[in-house]
Amino acid sequence: MVSLITINYNGYNDTCELVKSLQQFENYPFEIIVVDNDSPNGDGPLLKASLPNVKVICSDKNLGFAGGNNLGYQYAKGEHIVYINNDITIAEPFLKALVDRLQSSDKIGAVSPKIKYEYQKDTIQYAGYIAANPIRVSYNLIGLNQKDNGQYNTAHPTDAIHGACVMTSRKIIEKVGPMTESYFLFYEELDWSCQLQRAGYETWYEPAACVFHKESMTIKRGSPFRLYYLTRSRILFARRNYIFINKLIALFYQIAIVVPKNILLYSIHREQAMLKSFLKGCFHGFTDTIHSKNQNTKEIYMGTQQKIPSIETLRGLAILLVVIGHVIGSTPEGGMKIDYPSPWRYLYLWIDYIQMPLFTAIAGWVYAIKPIQKDSLGNFFKKKFYRLLIPMAVAATLYFLVQYITPGTNNKGYLSEIWRIYIFPYTIYWYLPSLFIMFTCAAVIDIRGWASRIQNWITCIIVTYIGVVILKEVIPSSIPNLFSFKGAIALFPYFIIGMGANRFSGKLFITDKQWGVYAILALIGIVLLQLEWFYPLAENNLYQRLQPIWIMALLLLLLHQKHSNKILIWLGNYAYVIYLYHGFGTSGGRILLSWFGIHSEIPVFLFALSIAIIFPVIIGKLGQKWRLTRTLILGIK
Repeated sequence: MVSLITINYNGYNDTCELVKSLQQFENYPFEIIVVDNDSPNGDGPLLKASLPNVKVICSDKNLGFAGGNNLGYQYAKGEHIVYINNDITIAEPFLKALVDRLQSSDKIGAVSPKIKYEYQKDTIQYAGYIAANPIRVSYNLIGLNQKDNGQYNTAHPTDAIHGACVMTSRKIIEKVGPMTESYFLFYEELDWSCQLQRAGYETWYEPAACVFHKESMTIKRGSPFRLYYLTRSRILFARRNYIFINKLIALFYQIAIVVPKNILLYSIHREQAMLKSFLKGCFHGFTDTIHSKNQNTKEIYMGTQQKIPSIETLRGLAILLVVIGHVIGSTPEGGMKIDYPSPWRYLYLWIDYIQMPLFTAIAGWVYAIKPIQKDSLGNFFKKKFYRLLIPMAVAATLYFLVQYITPGTNNKGYLSEIWRIYIFPYTIYWYLPSLFIMFTCAAVIDIRGWASRIQNWITCIIVTYIGVVILKEVIPSSIPNLFSFKGAIALFPYFIIGMGANRFSGKLFITDKQWGVYAILALIGIVLLQLEWFYPLAENNLYQRLQPIWIMALLLLLLHQKHSNKILIWLGNYAYVIYLYHGFGTSGGRILLSWFGIHSEIPVFLFALSIAIIFPVIIGKLGQKWRLTRTLILGIK
């Protein structure tokens, strides 16, 4: 017996027509299972009443194409399973031809019939698939829109079956697994074809069986809904099924070509809804969690430790500020090369005020979760060496070489001086040796017990603050900044603030008066920041000495807040790899647009920002695949 499973979503009439045609023309033993995907029109009860000889399963939510089919499979009794769209009809028996083809070889895992258009019954929609262009993540339909003159009447293996109608067997589903539910709509059958082929099966086209397709009666062509899922699913498909270089090229093509082109086209035609759906689809395609290729289990890329949503939100905010700051440029000679008094420079003033102190305070907060013990000190240093210094050396080397050979980059160095990047501060990578020094000092403080009580912790703040003053007022600028030790001194008070915000939170925020003190100090810093824009205070010694106090107060407030944001949490999960490799995107995005003659500030900013985030995420995902790359790229031994 064959179990035919179809999905209904506000398609009552189509579903009834499918059932009617099957009951009228099909003579092979079969059962029909209709899964109503929580149709807003209330189709479920109507179908149950209208189709007494059909199993109607009413889902309490919309499970999408694969989810609905997988639900229907749970109720199937047949040895052969057919997934069939509800906008299909037949005019002659077709099941026996599919069964015969499936049983003709143990190597065949699934088979689809010839598919023609319902309203042009002499015109072919599907006579097989060709995986045409892996870069564009596209499959070409064989015979599409051709008159059927018998030219495709020979059965043959095909690169993919068609989701509108496909037969497989219960034995194969149990061995290979069902369709993944990662997509919701579109690309499910293409992904499942890859899944079957990886398991050693072939997918076939069988022209002796023929069905007629109304073609997307549920989802209107050109609709934002359709565009969103097509865009998202295309990117997910590449992430799930392409291997290394093909994946890298395909995803880069989407970022560098498809995204700018569609943004431009939808903007020119003022199709705001389509633009919004496209961008949303891109974002979710790159960020949604995918399932493994053969099982419905989540891939883990960036570690398994349970994290605090509010802290991860701050981490995401910190890395976003870092990337934005790098896109703009710390000086008018860097980044987008924007001079004063542009609003971009005003934005950078805010970013520069908080970005690295926030990053450092979060590092201190996380470090404080598990204090270092003396007997684990050696292992701690070893882990930090692998985590911070090896990825820094790899990323800095790549950045130096790419910057050296690529036309249009800022601040090129001399190849003979590449050794300096490992010893002295180099662009964004100065922070990592500074952070290593801060971790080392924090470990010594913990082993000595100098921050075990709140009174001792306050003493540490005072001592490290004095260190900042000494750095600014006493230590000559001519002293070489070996391993960025000056950065460690300047930021260490914020690391200590993070440690205390974690360990002594209950004591630091007991009364409203405490809240008020922190808020007033933070507000003073914000007001003075505005004065710095209008009346530069960079050379004012008193301002420079007091600034860490205002920042520390602001950090205490930020670390104590409990708000969270899913997008920022996602960014926070990839903060480290984004920090390491975002420079390639900020420079590459700007240079790429300049080649096309695009120099307008907003397009350059948005494009460079997107590349600077997406490119490192891809690098991080690829880096997780092999032990060597996990060490070199992510510092995970």
